[in-house]
Amino acid sequence: MRAVIGLFSQADQAREALDSFAIFRNARERIRVLAHQDDAETFDRVMSDYNVQVNNVEQHGGRTLLVLNVVSTADVNRARDLMVAHGALTVLSRSRVWPDAPVIQLD
Repeated sequence: MRAVIGLFSQADQAREALDSFAIFRNARERIRVLAHQDDAETFDRVMSDYNVQVNNVEQHGGRTLLVLNVVSTADVNRARDLMVAHGALTVLSRSRVWPDAPVIQLD
């Protein structure tokens, strides 16, 4: 399993990406969304813990993380493609999964 983490500069972009996962059964309920404006302390901790780095990103409240745990490399690639298509500044794949989050199978 792997965690796929997308960093968006605007919460609206993250919501649009989340909506794009609706074509996969029960995916929306299995994806975690973390907005800086809602919980800056947790957001900053996750950025550090998962080593999410992006150059030249404005440090404002709109930044939002979209995180899902997936099973296969194909799922990682599909999730990355969907996030990038919706404006993700960066998409990372990490071997450490998001705690207590269900796994999504996209392929």
